[in-house]
Order: sequence, then structure tokens, then C-alpha cells
Amino acid sequence: MIPTSRKKGSITYTLGMDWRPTIGRGYGLFEANAFDTEIKDLFLVVEDDLPGTDEFEFTRMNYGKSSVYGVEFNIGYGRCQPVPGRSGNSRTESQDG
Repeated sequence: MIPTSRKKGSITYTLGMDWRPTIGRGYGLFEANAFDTEIKDLFLVVEDDLPGTDEFEFTRMNYGKSSVYGVEFNIGYGRCQPVPGRSGNSRTESQDG
């Protein structure tokens, strides 16, 4: 790492809920979560090659920020608590800025 570069950092916010109703002889699971991760001081890798050498050189520098956000849904059913079987779906979006 270059001494003048800053360490990459991130903060994640999550909000979710789950519901475990009795269904027949077992238990169901319905779960939803929303998340947002803010990433600061991303690294940008730039080719900085010196002609005439056998190696490729790169320079790493801090470059902007990014955000990853999405929602996640899970459903499940089982005969005992906690619910052993689970299926889920997640949608994620990202944005540079």
C-alpha cells in the first residue's frame, strides 16, 4: 500500500423483520431485510508501466466512494424451531459517486 493512501472504509445499515407462524404441523418463516452499504475511499488502480521492463507497474490511489443497496426476502418451512429449511431471493443495486 502506498503510504499516502487512506484505508478503505464502509458503513452498513440494515433493517429487517421476520415472522414465524405455526402452519399445519410445522413452522413457517417469512423474512425481509433491506440494506445499504456506503463505501468510502475506494482504490483506483492505474497502469503506470515503464517501457523496456518485463514487469507491469501499477499505481493505486484513493478514488471517490460507492454505495451498494438492496432487499432480501426469505421463506421457509420446517417441523422444528428454528426453521431448518430456507429459500431466499436478493436484489442488489450499486452506484458510484
